[in-house]
Formats: sequence, C-alpha cells, structure tokens
Amino acid sequence: MVSVRVPDNKADYVLQIMSRYEPIDAMARRTVYSGEGWTRFDPAAAPYRPSQAEIDRLRRPYIR
Repeated sequence: MVSVRVPDNKADYVLQIMSRYEPIDAMARRTVYSGEGWTRFDPAAAPYRPSQAEIDRLRRPYIR
C-alpha cells in the first residue's frame, strides 16, 4: 500500500504516475473476498501460493 501527501495542484500528476502500475482497488478486492466467504485473517490457513498468471504479471517487464 502506498500513501502520498501532495499539494492539491500535484494530485492529478501523482495519480497518473501511480495508475501506471496496475493498482488494486482495495474496496473492490474486499467485496470479492467477502463474496467468497472471507471474514478475517486465518492464521491456521494454508500459505498463499500465487497463480501462474500472477507470477507472469510480476515477471513481465514494465512497458510504458
């Protein structure tokens, strides 16, 4: 998670920069997780394993 404090006249510029990196909408993600039955962190759950699609996305070179 990234939080940025900037003057109002720089907000659009900062949003443009941050949107280049495929940001995740935290509230939309929570809605999806809640719809799948998630309610809270479960310390007894199996370790998270990323899907192949996630691995490929992280390995993909950044293209402007």
